[in-house]
Amino acid sequence: MKITQQQTSHGPRFCISYQHLSKRRRKYFKRREDAEVELSRLLQRRREEGNAFATYTDAERFEMVAAFERAKTMHTTLPRALDAMLLAEQERARRQEPLGRYDRKGEEGFGAVQECIEEKIGRNYRKRSIQSLASTLNRFSLAHPNIMVGDLTRQIIFNWLARGKKANGEAWKSKTKNGYLTDLATFCSWAVKRGLLVGNPAEDVDDFLMTPEEERELDERVEVIRPDQLATLMRAAFRQDKGVARLLSIIYFGGLRTEREAGMMEEEHIGAKIHVPRRLAKDRQERVFTPHPTLAAWLKATGEERLPLSNQDKRVKAVIKAARLTGKIPRNAGRHSFASYHLVLAGKQATLDVLGHASDQMLFSNYRSVVSVEEAENYFKIRPEKTCATNGI
Repeated sequence: MKITQQQTSHGPRFCISYQHLSKRRRKYFKRREDAEVELSRLLQRRREEGNAFATYTDAERFEMVAAFERAKTMHTTLPRALDAMLLAEQERARRQEPLGRYDRKGEEGFGAVQECIEEKIGRNYRKRSIQSLASTLNRFSLAHPNIMVGDLTRQIIFNWLARGKKANGEAWKSKTKNGYLTDLATFCSWAVKRGLLVGNPAEDVDDFLMTPEEERELDERVEVIRPDQLATLMRAAFRQDKGVARLLSIIYFGGLRTEREAGMMEEEHIGAKIHVPRRLAKDRQERVFTPHPTLAAWLKATGEERLPLSNQDKRVKAVIKAARLTGKIPRNAGRHSFASYHLVLAGKQATLDVLGHASDQMLFSNYRSVVSVEEAENYFKIRPEKTCATNGI
């Protein structure tokens, strides 16, 4: 540490160049006397710092020197290395939030799961979506009571899904696993945005494939209603409860989802065109389509009725019972049946337009069952009672 005279843009100056806390510093003075006073002060401070360093034990000084040398090999300074370490520790501590669980009343809910679900509710997620997500996260959290959100990994998620079983000991089916995986990916995405996770480990887990037994079961499963069954059902509805007949018509001849779309459909959206508004559509994408002539006929015949129905479930069950079809109609038969029979007669694109799908992947993987042209023709010949005899149904 010494005083040198340098020519600067401001003229000749007296400069003191020194190093403090691993940083090179310079000070400039117009007069040499001022530079000498500052140099004396700096030397005094160095002596004091040296005396302070001498108060440490040999082991402590060795540790500090070793840390300094290690920082040099990493092309950084010791203070910067310490700052980076402290920042990393703060980030790690921030991610140490327990998974917790969701409780609708909030009395027993806690942790990230409770926060995530409450935020989804605050953002107006649909009730059914909230119920599914909460159920999955509570199930996952129950299996991992001591894990923190920041400790979630791909392997933890995969192992839980791969080894999951029902209460009776039967392994989860691939569809169940993939549904849980979607919910976990939603939660992890939320956690990443909140700084609780560095990345989304659920996105690194591939979808589970069907087992041979599941494929065989799918091949044997009946997912559509037979034309003769639907004719019986519609006759019973038309005779007993025309409001139910109107509801069933937009399900079986319009392809609307039973609860989400048809069950909440309002008359203002039914006319020369069927309008499924965004708030009812599963993917929040509205769609408009021209009703099939069979649907148009049923809507005309039940025009005095108004949707949505009151006591809907009770009234539908009563009609099914009157038609002697209790337990004989496949689950989700309405949309599946429409897609299968309409596809045979109208083709892929027309069917996609009514269902509201952008591609045929969903249509062919989830909705379509193989039916004959004759069955499809008989299906759409099912008209209101005045035309039943004419159509031979």
